[in-house]
Amino acid sequence: MRIRNCIGPYPSRRARGYIVLLDPIGSPKKCPYNCIYCPITGRVIKSDKPVSLSPSSILLKDLEYLLDKLSDIEIVLFNGMGDPLLNVFIRDIVGDVRNFLKKQSLDHVLWIKTTLYPLRYYKGTRFLEYFDKIYVKVDTGSRELFDVINDPVNGLKLSYLKDVIGSLPRDLRKRVVIEYTLVDLGGEGNWVREYVDEYIAFLHSIRAENILLTTFYRPPRSGYVKSVSRKIVDLVAKRLIEEGFSVKVVYEPYEEPYRHVVIADPVDIYSLLLRRPMTLLELRRAFNIPYSDLAYAINKLSSMKLVEEVRWRGRIFYRGLLV
Repeated sequence: MRIRNCIGPYPSRRARGYIVLLDPIGSPKKCPYNCIYCPITGRVIKSDKPVSLSPSSILLKDLEYLLDKLSDIEIVLFNGMGDPLLNVFIRDIVGDVRNFLKKQSLDHVLWIKTTLYPLRYYKGTRFLEYFDKIYVKVDTGSRELFDVINDPVNGLKLSYLKDVIGSLPRDLRKRVVIEYTLVDLGGEGNWVREYVDEYIAFLHSIRAENILLTTFYRPPRSGYVKSVSRKIVDLVAKRLIEEGFSVKVVYEPYEEPYRHVVIADPVDIYSLLLRRPMTLLELRRAFNIPYSDLAYAINKLSSMKLVEEVRWRGRIFYRGLLV
């Protein structure tokens, strides 16, 4: 079954609504990290060096397919099965996407979620100007926790982020949002005060301004890691605000009303579940098709061994499987 590189509509806590995911990476997962809370399981290629992956033509074809069926989506997030900057064509892709949207008289906002580490292989950073927001994953200022939580490529150093973010032009640095995911590692984690203090010192060193504070709410690849409570999230948020950072907190999923656009076939559902495990209710809200049709599609994908059922925190999720 073909895997689409542009998928959605996807319920986003960042946007508090539905967005389109544009994935320049594709399967298998390729990223400088293999975070313990990542919902993507299976094979992973850990790397921070860009390589030739999906070209603009394929991504634009999938984007056009999706936008033809969606009239109320305003945000395109470059994210998916890894760090978008690992696609060596990313400069051309984001430029072509902007031109495509302009020709279609569409005023979409472009976001990207990245580790920033592959940026060292590019000459210049001005192509980041195409993005209205640049979400950068930074979960700790501790080398010890960095290895445990993010499981980075050997030799990767947090100090690189200090150099690259600090060197960004002021207008680009204002678009950077540091994404801080709190995790519980059996009664401790990056929410403990000593680690929060270390993290705050690191944030000041990279001249961070905007923080997205969150915890995961989908089944992680690792069985022992747990989400933290809302009380802990609020305590850490308070500490960050006291230090002068602008903080946005996202905790539970955002539940929008049912959509009024019918768009779904097994390929759409499978392509989405590969990137994000989802419940039937989330799929129902996103695609606005009857539960009976969803169940039929899920059963079909399950019989093909493309989807598995995962029970987590009292809910049933469906996760896509690579074959």
